[in-house]
Amino acid sequence: MRFLCETHRQQLLQDETQVLSHWHEWMRQGDDFLQAEQWADAFRVLGCSFEAAEWLVFDCQKNQQDFAHLTHFITAGHRLAGCCRRSGRTDLELHFLLSIHYRLIDLAKGSAAEYYPLSLNLQESVQRLKQHSHQHGAFEGYQDCLTETDTYQKRLRRHLH
Repeated sequence: MRFLCETHRQQLLQDETQVLSHWHEWMRQGDDFLQAEQWADAFRVLGCSFEAAEWLVFDCQKNQQDFAHLTHFITAGHRLAGCCRRSGRTDLELHFLLSIHYRLIDLAKGSAAEYYPLSLNLQESVQRLKQHSHQHGAFEGYQDCLTETDTYQKRLRRHLH
């Protein structure tokens, strides 16, 4: 799901410093909109912060292993998922929880797998998916998701020893 228009994406997603500045501003605005229960506005700006953070983690060539950016990505994604839940769109909440989770799995499959923080992030992500499933019913593929996560958790733990 894309939130930035093509023009803004091309202008913005080229400078890490600029992206971080916008990320912080969008997160602040999103929090303000959430407090005011302005779900559509919160969804829009939190979505932009999520897309920007995703670029920082997965596309920005400068800092491929910057886990501060991974924190930005996870924070924005969870805030966006929470906005969806609070506005009654648990289907979109699940969509974003799974988006975060499978992007983490992508990292675990690659060279980032040797970094311990990723293991903790995956553990938190699967806990959020479990919580969602307990509250709203398990989604199709839930067990497969847990099994795949367990496989990568074991692989990540091997890198620690």
